[in-house]
Amino acid sequence: MKIKIARTAGFCFGVKRAMDKVLNTSNRLRSAIYTDGPLIHNPQIVKALEQRKISVLDDAAAPGGGATVVIRAHGVSPARKAFLESRCAQVIDGTCPLVSKIQNIVKKEIEKGRYVLIIGEAGHPEVIGILGFASGMGAVINSEEEISRLTEEKEGNAGDKSKIAARFAGGVSVVAQSTQELEHFENLVSVLKLKFNDIKVFNTICNATRKRQEEAAQLAREVDLMVIVGGKNSGNTKRLAEVAQYSKTPAVLVETEEELSTEMFAGKHTVGITAGASTPNWMIRNVAQKIEEISYNSKPFPLRLLKKTVNFLIDSDIYIGICAFAMAYVASTLIAKTIHPFEAWLAALYIFSMHTLNRYIDRDASRYNSSSRNKIYHKFSKYIMAGGVLASLSVVALSLHFGVWLFLFYVLCSLAGVLYSINFVPVGFRPYVRYASLKDIPGSRDLFISTAWAVVLTFSPAVSGKWIFEWRLLFTFSIIFIMAFCRTITLDIKDIQGDSIVGKETIPTLIGSKYSVLLMKFLLLCASVITIVAVLVNEYEYYSLSLIANFAYMLVIINKFGKETNYYGNYIEGLIDFNFILAALFLLITKWTLILF
Repeated sequence: MKIKIARTAGFCFGVKRAMDKVLNTSNRLRSAIYTDGPLIHNPQIVKALEQRKISVLDDAAAPGGGATVVIRAHGVSPARKAFLESRCAQVIDGTCPLVSKIQNIVKKEIEKGRYVLIIGEAGHPEVIGILGFASGMGAVINSEEEISRLTEEKEGNAGDKSKIAARFAGGVSVVAQSTQELEHFENLVSVLKLKFNDIKVFNTICNATRKRQEEAAQLAREVDLMVIVGGKNSGNTKRLAEVAQYSKTPAVLVETEEELSTEMFAGKHTVGITAGASTPNWMIRNVAQKIEEISYNSKPFPLRLLKKTVNFLIDSDIYIGICAFAMAYVASTLIAKTIHPFEAWLAALYIFSMHTLNRYIDRDASRYNSSSRNKIYHKFSKYIMAGGVLASLSVVALSLHFGVWLFLFYVLCSLAGVLYSINFVPVGFRPYVRYASLKDIPGSRDLFISTAWAVVLTFSPAVSGKWIFEWRLLFTFSIIFIMAFCRTITLDIKDIQGDSIVGKETIPTLIGSKYSVLLMKFLLLCASVITIVAVLVNEYEYYSLSLIANFAYMLVIINKFGKETNYYGNYIEGLIDFNFILAALFLLITKWTLILF
């Protein structure tokens, strides 16, 4: 079964902006925060935010005087905003810029004495907020019947004729709820133009919404089934389902992958996926992965077994351990022109244990970022924890066989890992302290993991007495750090929305995916320069230049996956980590080619 995902699926600019404001405020204040109504129409996100002490404020209520309230992307009326500002210590406006534009249009038209008609859903928070700017000189319409009732009033068939006539005397201005369907808006506008002579029309439908709906319609014509992902209380999500159904294509609306069943896809060869503006990319990926799992159930057993094996190797971090061994070969070849298998396996085992234990500690994030990994960590939680601890202890114990210095080296590395995660601040003081542990420092995780790769792979054989400290050690340390760093950052960009939800402050969540990509490209350029310089000063052999091919491979990966997209599946992580295996293969092939020829 082929799966097609709409490019426009997921968070729109306004929702992402409001979400970023809330999460950044939460990270900064470390105290209870309120959103004026559900931040977005997505129950799963609202629940996740509640776990971070970000609560939904009831429409009729206001918190105590010291509270912080964030206005959601839908915006609020002037009266509601004034009410919140009078009751709260801080009010942060997360209103979508487009919604603010609509509010300003309404305000200016009212000042000109015009009557404002809002085409939208009367009970929708955005519409309620916009109507608040009309100062009693506005109405909400969403059907021809409602227009008919309005024109009956205009003609004086209901109420005082002169009073009603005065209401429309200054003319009528029309705006739209930002998530309205364009065709529906245009149909109602054409009816209004027949009823009113003095009419001004402002097409305030969000361009992203229009593109999302157009793409959904086009995609629906290309597939056998449309799956729309998003909150069932979300207006724009429901409209996407309606758009798909207009194309005579069956459509199902789901909030999570758990709602999917094998029966839904019986006889279907191509499935399209789109999502509402309140749907994070990790929910879209999880749905796509679930559909792929259902699809593979009908595949031949060998193919199913191969896929499950590959997924298990990646999700259990065994694959990253294999990749670490490949990089140990690279480090040995660069520095000593040979490999020391025992030290290489120790280094790989340490990196495996580090990743396993970090995944276990950050398993809340995996709940959002990888449904398949989350299932493994949930099902085999005790075994994974025991395996990580056992691998770490085995490294320390086995290192003693090669001398006390290597033993002390791994003891210090293990202690560094423990100290990184431990909370130094007493429980009672944590609400008043920004960072209770080293891992709480924004971006520290990316630097810690990259440094651990570089330290262990570069210096463990040196400590054991096999190598001496020299410049090539520092060159190798820098190259491995850059490769590990680019690997970590690229995966963090993929998981940026899930990480933000659980408060995991990685470098991409701090500086954004755009600047993270620029940083990685700069570092890859530095790695290429370091390699060339190391060869020119005779610290590296000529075959070391093959690493530049790896930097080029990583550049391709970054350009492909270094942005917030809906790419799904373990193949992404597999391709990124395969760069380490490629480095060993390129180095091995180039080295023996030069020797033989």
